[in-house]
Amino acid sequence: MRYLVWVECSTNGISEGELEALADALTDLEAADETISGTDIAATLAASRVDMQLCVIADDVHAALAKADATLRAAIQATGGAFTPDWEPVSLHAEQVAA
Repeated sequence: MRYLVWVECSTNGISEGELEALADALTDLEAADETISGTDIAATLAASRVDMQLCVIADDVHAALAKADATLRAAIQATGGAFTPDWEPVSLHAEQVAA
């Protein structure tokens, strides 16, 4: 099954450069994993808010959420993880979508 997953996060600060590096890391992970597609990222830098979405192929919604979380954390680590300690997921949602 295919799921669209949205993640809303707050940080204690993320720069435009870090955001661009995160977007690039997500794109690289998408290219390397056929179960991930449609990665997208948006941010309100002044409010230290980052919103991300991706489609995940998984057996169920719990597996999709876990895969999305692991993918996003891998992207953060790929950027050097400079803002990881301040990374706080506000919400994580998934919805089954057509394949």
